[in-house]
Amino acid sequence: MYNIKSVFVIVIILLLSIASIAQTISFVEPRFKLKSTAPMISSFDNNGKHYILYESYNSKAPLRVDLQLDSYDENGKPLNSFMIDETMNGAEPNYFEGVFPIAGKIVLFKMGYDTKTKKTNLYAYTLDDEGNKGEEKFLTFIQGLSMFNSGSFNVVTSPDTKKILVFSNLPHVKKQNEKIAFAVFDSDLNIINSKEIELPYISRKNKVNHAFINNEGNVFILKKVYAKKKIPDLEMVFVYSPELELVKESAHIIGNIGVISTYKSMINSEGNLVFGGLYYDYKKSGFNVKDPDGTFISSLKANGELVSNYNAQTYSGSFITNQILNDALGNHYLLLESVLEKNETVGSGTAPTYNKIYTNKDAFVVKYSSNNTFDWIYKIARDAQTSTNDNAKSYRMWATVLPSNKIAVFYKDSWARHDGVKRNVITPPVIYWRGNIIETITTEGQLESKHLIRDQRFGGDIGKYFFMPQTGYMLKGSIRMISFRNNELVSTIIEL
Repeated sequence: MYNIKSVFVIVIILLLSIASIAQTISFVEPRFKLKSTAPMISSFDNNGKHYILYESYNSKAPLRVDLQLDSYDENGKPLNSFMIDETMNGAEPNYFEGVFPIAGKIVLFKMGYDTKTKKTNLYAYTLDDEGNKGEEKFLTFIQGLSMFNSGSFNVVTSPDTKKILVFSNLPHVKKQNEKIAFAVFDSDLNIINSKEIELPYISRKNKVNHAFINNEGNVFILKKVYAKKKIPDLEMVFVYSPELELVKESAHIIGNIGVISTYKSMINSEGNLVFGGLYYDYKKSGFNVKDPDGTFISSLKANGELVSNYNAQTYSGSFITNQILNDALGNHYLLLESVLEKNETVGSGTAPTYNKIYTNKDAFVVKYSSNNTFDWIYKIARDAQTSTNDNAKSYRMWATVLPSNKIAVFYKDSWARHDGVKRNVITPPVIYWRGNIIETITTEGQLESKHLIRDQRFGGDIGKYFFMPQTGYMLKGSIRMISFRNNELVSTIIEL
């Protein structure tokens, strides 16, 4: 049995051996300021530039959200940072529907309800490099019944960004079947096709419909059908031709009575919709009825052919689907992560503080082969990481497929109660250091290496930077990511 001194020496050797891997961390000037608070983060590429959109709710904002868009060139150099649509003109549409790259342009979509005509209208605005809006372009409308029953829009683009699908949930009418409307636009925002469809399901106020469009114009719909008591909910998939004619309608079945818990999706290079994530066995009573019972993967082709598979594996209720990835061989990978959210009220009286506490812990990478068969599952164990009011921007995980088809997962962990390699418990703790880690997984699902990112500018002291894994992307063999210190953002390039 090791004594404390021996354990201390072993841990130091392990940390130094991991840190000895050659690596370079570059900070690229200038630095931007984070103006939106508690941001949700998304990113996209356009005309050789990489954009990161920070979105946070603001009840006083013109769009009900604060939107900050930052751009970077192919070398990671920050180009511009601006807040979108800061006008206080109350006559303008004030509901945000998305910011998308469309054939070399950046387009903002906004929705507004007209109380005089009882119409919900959708508009598009092209943004310049300073965030200024171009001329307002009307796209389509929904004839609403009231402001609170006015229907809704969902805007999605094809992978090549040359087609825009506006999928509309029409207003709920009691005891009548649900109606939806399609409108497909080209990259100049001119309409190509439109169609209104009645589905053979009774309308509900809260609809769960997700729409997708491929480069050829095929439309895919994933719909949840709420069943009667003691009957499992049903999930349906629809495929429509570019002319918006129904190709095929199918029931999406996971095992016996599996229901999707959370999922991510993508249109692959063949134009098929691939979606996968966590499912739970449908139950109407009992404890932990929605704890995930396994993972699934499904491929839906333009001809309506649906191929699904699943793997039973118990997860706690805090697990969600973080990412779906594919490699050059057609294999798919799911990144699952424990994300627990908790609301907290601090103080009392007239000015209490409302906090949302995020806790992230373990994760899994699950591989399904190109024919959708389950291959392997890999666990990433880490200490709990907790953050407040930031949507866990610094503690979430992010994964990418390397040119070798291996998987690299980026995350943060505490190197105190375990040695960081075999997670042997150290009692008492002799080191407490929170580090940024890149864990590489082989194509066979085995640990290849663990890179502990060591740089004097990173760490737990005030004034040092932390990585934002959710902003990660791979370009030219290097990992690009945003680091932050308080409200200061800096573009970061990691060479391994």
